[in-house]
Amino acid sequence: MKQAKLSFAGRASNPVKASPAQLAARKRFAEMARSGAFKKATKRKANPLPPVVETILEQMGGNKFMVMTGARPVVHGPHMLTFKLPTNQSKANYLDVIHNPGKDLYTMTFRRVSNRGMDSKNLVEYDDVYADQLQPMFEKVTGMYTTLGTMGRKSNPTKKTVSQKVSQLVHEGYPQRQAVAVALSEQRAGKVKRNPSKRTYEVYCQSPGMNINSWTKLATFYSAEKAKQYAKTYAKAYPSHYVRVESHG
Repeated sequence: MKQAKLSFAGRASNPVKASPAQLAARKRFAEMARSGAFKKATKRKANPLPPVVETILEQMGGNKFMVMTGARPVVHGPHMLTFKLPTNQSKANYLDVIHNPGKDLYTMTFRRVSNRGMDSKNLVEYDDVYADQLQPMFEKVTGMYTTLGTMGRKSNPTKKTVSQKVSQLVHEGYPQRQAVAVALSEQRAGKVKRNPSKRTYEVYCQSPGMNINSWTKLATFYSAEKAKQYAKTYAKAYPSHYVRVESHG
């Protein structure tokens, strides 16, 4: 039997001719590629939300809101956006935000869905909510901050440390990770103090005539600068004494 000769691409030198239907399909594909139909379809897929739903997402905080809270939009309609919520103090795992075009107000419904979506129970519902009240209402019900700012929190004239702030937020019902993030953010903004260092600095002195290994402890400090300043002051007052600073921790 004679074998078909192979070309450089490994195909037979006498390939099968395309049918009229295949040629027509190739022609239509080439025309769509030239007209940019594929690019338009890709652009529509990248921005699938209706304008009203886009507005709801922006008023809830947009990407910052989703990053801070872990909420994710899962269902949307012409005037509604539903978020899936992580574990929070309200025990709701879904939030419906519905826009009322007549009043230009919103309805927020916090629901608990269980049994693989078979059972749904409304836990909290607010009607006639203004746009600027969406985030405060969310924080009030779920106990989660929507931003790193101090929305809804009263300022304390006495600055707390980072650890004290974290403990306070956790006691109020905020998740541990979110409490740490908020406390560190406030520490960078100067609203809370750093945690005190566990390192200690001890000042020792040795008077003339004492054993070379005998040192008397004078004071203990949590700051290296204060310990050095104390050592300098003591050295000036007692020039004949030897003074040294040791750090521990």
